[in-house]
Amino acid sequence: MKRSFKRSLFLLLLACAMAAGFLEGRALNTGASRRPGSHSLSRILSLNAGLGENGAPAATDGTSDVPPAEVFESVLDHVQHEFVENGNHLSDARLTDGALARMLASLEDPKTNYLEPELRQARQDELQGHFHGIGAALTVVKTHKLDVDYNYLTVVAVMPNSPAEKAGLKTGDHITEVNGHWVIAYPVLADYDRILREVKDEGKRRDAEDEADKKHSRGYSVVRALSALSIGEGKTVQLTLERAGQAAPQKLALTTARTEVAPVTFRQLPHRIGYLGVRQFNMRAATDIKAALSQLGADSRGLILDLRSNPGGVRTAAKADADGYNAALSLLGAFTRRGTTLAQIERTPNHREPLKLNENGSPLSLPLVVLVDQGTANLGEMVAAALRDTAHAKVIGTPTFGDDTLLFFAVLKSGGGIEMSSAHLYTASGMDLSRGVQPDMLANPGNDPAVDAALQRALRALGA
Repeated sequence: MKRSFKRSLFLLLLACAMAAGFLEGRALNTGASRRPGSHSLSRILSLNAGLGENGAPAATDGTSDVPPAEVFESVLDHVQHEFVENGNHLSDARLTDGALARMLASLEDPKTNYLEPELRQARQDELQGHFHGIGAALTVVKTHKLDVDYNYLTVVAVMPNSPAEKAGLKTGDHITEVNGHWVIAYPVLADYDRILREVKDEGKRRDAEDEADKKHSRGYSVVRALSALSIGEGKTVQLTLERAGQAAPQKLALTTARTEVAPVTFRQLPHRIGYLGVRQFNMRAATDIKAALSQLGADSRGLILDLRSNPGGVRTAAKADADGYNAALSLLGAFTRRGTTLAQIERTPNHREPLKLNENGSPLSLPLVVLVDQGTANLGEMVAAALRDTAHAKVIGTPTFGDDTLLFFAVLKSGGGIEMSSAHLYTASGMDLSRGVQPDMLANPGNDPAVDAALQRALRALGA
């Protein structure tokens, strides 16, 4: 029975992949018989075709009550016994990878992806503080311009001493090309509709559609771009960037390398003030934070918690080293009493539930300042907002990144992995964290890199 369940599940995934592929093929339809303008959204998606009353599928000659498993198993048998292209070399791994990738892609969420084994391992290493590739935390930022929804691959935080830092990448940079390949930021249908509106000559329209086809067919998906930027060492990578405030795109080259990031640093500052820097949330960070806070003496006058360039973390299926969600809660527990509402989580649309601290010992009671900047994102933003709400912390720095998505990461038995949006984060008072956290006191970086303006302001706030 267990085997039958697994087979049914596999067949379901395969069907999802086939359905997504079929629809995408219908939409792209780049055959030689294409007519000028035939790619427009209104022509490709005929709203009435194949539909009956109230948008329901039109009746067919088939039987509607056939169990899905029978249909899927029939398709799988045909694929295994009749498929001839590509040398007919099929493997369960290949079919599984394709089915999972298509199924998650059909959710149309750029942050939700299937990770093949090599990329899954690189992502897991990154979450544990071992960065390969360019050494930067990346995410997808949704932007609307010129009536088109863009999904930009964006730099959240640059790791210290990484190739990205040496090449001059900055938080907020949009990576638009990797090795000369456009990172696909919107559907091909948007180009076809724009061409139909703007180009009236049929010959020029055909040429423009051909160029759009080439652009999208040569483009890199987000997952493929992440693979190029996150896997391997010693490779030369060519990037094209869009940066706020600069009209022209920037081009740069860097060589990938391994970058080790210590998630936590601690030191004692003058005037009996402690400094705790948290660069990343993972299980090692949880252990190191606990050890660092134990070094605070009874006569400590305050603590500076530095969350600058902290991209946050993920929730995992098990308490693996990559889990950052519980590490963030552990940090909050050091300053917050049990039962306190730390934040709000939205797992289903329009339904938020309070995130309460379930257990902790005696919370520390001392003046607290939290440093943030544009690279503070995700769980970093949640922690900063929660400490301001629950521990009366002062937040100093610049407005944060604005990433409210809590990601779920899991390793599959096949060696691959999944990463998906699992919740949206809000402050305890209901503020949307996608807008970022506004500091209580602004402290912009000065022109002198040797002077840490935010740290100096934090020391003054603590009376040092």
